[in-house]
Amino acid sequence: MIVSGTVLYPGEARDCDRVREAIGPWRVVDWHNAYAQGGAEAVDALPGGRAWRESLEALAPEGERHLLTFDGHVTHLPDRDRRLLEHIDLTTMVGDAARVARQLSRLADAGFREVVYTPAGPDVARELHAFAAAHRQRTE
Repeated sequence: MIVSGTVLYPGEARDCDRVREAIGPWRVVDWHNAYAQGGAEAVDALPGGRAWRESLEALAPEGERHLLTFDGHVTHLPDRDRRLLEHIDLTTMVGDAARVARQLSRLADAGFREVVYTPAGPDVARELHAFAAAHRQRTE
Protein backbone atom coordinates (compact mmCIF):
# COMPACT_ATOMS: atom_id res chain seq x y z
CA MET A 1 0.00 0.00 0.00
CA ILE A 2 1.44 3.35 -1.03
CA VAL A 3 0.45 6.16 1.33
CA SER A 4 1.16 9.83 1.73
CA GLY A 5 0.38 11.87 4.77
CA THR A 6 1.88 13.84 7.60
CA VAL A 7 2.01 13.74 11.37
CA LEU A 8 0.72 16.93 12.90
CA TYR A 9 2.71 18.94 15.41
CA PRO A 10 0.95 19.25 18.79
CA GLY A 11 -1.92 21.69 18.37
CA GLU A 12 -1.42 21.99 14.61
CA ALA A 13 -4.57 22.25 12.48
CA ARG A 14 -5.07 19.67 9.75
CA ASP A 15 -5.96 22.39 7.23
CA CYS A 16 -2.88 24.58 7.79
CA ASP A 17 -0.47 25.55 5.03
CA ARG A 18 2.30 23.23 6.27
CA VAL A 19 0.05 20.19 6.01
CA ARG A 20 -1.11 21.14 2.53
CA GLU A 21 2.51 21.65 1.42
CA ALA A 22 3.58 18.33 2.95
CA ILE A 23 0.89 16.20 1.32
CA GLY A 24 0.04 18.29 -1.72
CA PRO A 25 2.51 16.80 -4.22
CA TRP A 26 0.85 13.40 -3.87
CA ARG A 27 -2.73 14.60 -3.43
CA VAL A 28 -2.87 16.58 -6.69
CA VAL A 29 -2.00 13.49 -8.75
CA ASP A 30 -5.70 12.94 -9.51
CA TRP A 31 -5.76 16.13 -11.60
CA HIS A 32 -2.61 15.11 -13.48
CA ASN A 33 -4.00 11.66 -14.25
CA ALA A 34 -7.45 12.93 -15.17
CA TYR A 35 -6.00 15.30 -17.74
CA ALA A 36 -3.54 12.75 -19.12
CA GLN A 37 -6.09 9.97 -19.40
CA GLY A 38 -9.39 11.72 -19.94
CA GLY A 39 -8.49 15.16 -21.24
CA ALA A 40 -10.38 18.36 -20.64
CA GLU A 41 -13.70 16.74 -19.82
CA ALA A 42 -12.24 14.51 -17.11
CA VAL A 43 -10.12 17.13 -15.38
CA ASP A 44 -12.83 19.80 -15.64
CA ALA A 45 -15.11 17.50 -13.62
CA LEU A 46 -12.74 17.75 -10.64
CA PRO A 47 -12.91 20.69 -8.21
CA GLY A 48 -10.72 23.46 -9.60
CA GLY A 49 -9.96 21.30 -12.63
CA ARG A 50 -10.99 23.72 -15.32
CA ALA A 51 -8.85 26.56 -13.98
CA TRP A 52 -5.93 24.13 -13.54
CA ARG A 53 -6.31 22.90 -17.12
CA GLU A 54 -6.60 26.39 -18.56
CA SER A 55 -3.43 27.51 -16.77
CA LEU A 56 -1.57 24.47 -18.12
CA GLU A 57 -2.89 24.92 -21.65
CA ALA A 58 -1.85 28.58 -21.67
CA LEU A 59 1.77 27.54 -21.16
CA ALA A 60 2.31 25.30 -24.17
CA PRO A 61 0.83 24.33 -27.53
CA GLU A 62 -1.26 21.17 -27.66
CA GLY A 63 1.57 18.92 -28.81
CA GLU A 64 3.73 19.89 -25.83
CA ARG A 65 1.20 20.01 -22.97
CA HIS A 66 1.82 16.41 -22.00
CA LEU A 67 5.30 17.50 -20.92
CA LEU A 68 3.82 19.95 -18.41
CA THR A 69 0.97 17.80 -17.14
CA PHE A 70 3.26 15.97 -14.73
CA ASP A 71 5.53 18.88 -13.84
CA GLY A 72 6.27 18.51 -10.13
CA HIS A 73 4.46 15.16 -10.05
CA VAL A 74 4.77 13.80 -6.48
CA THR A 75 7.85 15.93 -5.75
CA HIS A 76 6.84 19.58 -5.54
CA LEU A 77 4.00 21.97 -6.32
CA PRO A 78 4.13 24.23 -9.36
CA ASP A 79 1.93 27.31 -8.96
CA ARG A 80 -0.97 25.77 -10.90
CA ASP A 81 -0.94 22.71 -8.59
CA ARG A 82 -0.68 24.92 -5.51
CA ARG A 83 -4.08 26.37 -6.44
CA LEU A 84 -5.56 22.89 -6.01
CA LEU A 85 -4.57 22.63 -2.36
CA GLU A 86 -7.97 23.85 -1.20
CA HIS A 87 -9.50 20.75 -2.83
CA ILE A 88 -7.26 17.95 -1.52
CA ASP A 89 -8.09 15.27 1.04
CA LEU A 90 -6.78 16.37 4.43
CA THR A 91 -7.90 13.31 6.37
CA THR A 92 -6.13 10.20 5.09
CA MET A 93 -2.90 9.57 7.03
CA VAL A 94 -3.04 13.07 8.45
CA GLY A 95 -3.26 13.51 12.20
CA ASP A 96 -1.33 13.34 15.42
CA ALA A 97 1.02 10.40 15.91
CA ALA A 98 -1.66 8.34 17.66
CA ARG A 99 -4.14 8.82 14.80
CA VAL A 100 -1.59 7.91 12.14
CA ALA A 101 -0.63 4.86 14.23
CA ARG A 102 -4.30 3.79 14.34
CA GLN A 103 -4.60 4.21 10.56
CA LEU A 104 -1.51 2.04 10.08
CA SER A 105 -2.99 -0.57 12.41
CA ARG A 106 -6.21 -0.60 10.39
CA LEU A 107 -4.20 -1.30 7.25
CA ALA A 108 -2.43 -4.17 9.00
CA ASP A 109 -5.77 -5.52 10.24
CA ALA A 110 -7.06 -5.39 6.65
CA GLY A 111 -4.19 -7.63 5.57
CA PHE A 112 -1.62 -5.16 4.31
CA ARG A 113 1.87 -6.27 5.28
CA GLU A 114 3.84 -3.43 3.75
CA VAL A 115 3.30 0.30 3.63
CA VAL A 116 5.37 2.42 1.28
CA TYR A 117 5.35 5.88 2.80
CA THR A 118 5.94 8.64 0.28
CA PRO A 119 6.94 11.85 2.06
CA ALA A 120 6.89 15.13 0.20
CA GLY A 121 6.93 18.82 0.86
CA PRO A 122 9.56 21.24 2.03
CA ASP A 123 10.91 19.10 4.93
CA VAL A 124 11.10 15.48 3.84
CA ALA A 125 13.45 14.55 6.70
CA ARG A 126 10.91 15.83 9.24
CA GLU A 127 8.15 13.87 7.50
CA LEU A 128 10.18 10.65 7.58
CA HIS A 129 11.10 11.00 11.25
CA ALA A 130 7.56 11.87 12.35
CA PHE A 131 6.01 9.02 10.37
CA ALA A 132 8.58 6.52 11.69
CA ALA A 133 7.83 7.67 15.24
CA ALA A 134 4.11 7.15 14.64
CA HIS A 135 4.82 3.66 13.32
CA ARG A 136 6.97 2.87 16.37
CA GLN A 137 4.13 4.06 18.59
CA ARG A 138 1.89 1.52 16.85
CA THR A 139 4.29 -1.33 17.45
CA GLU A 140 5.21 -0.52 21.07
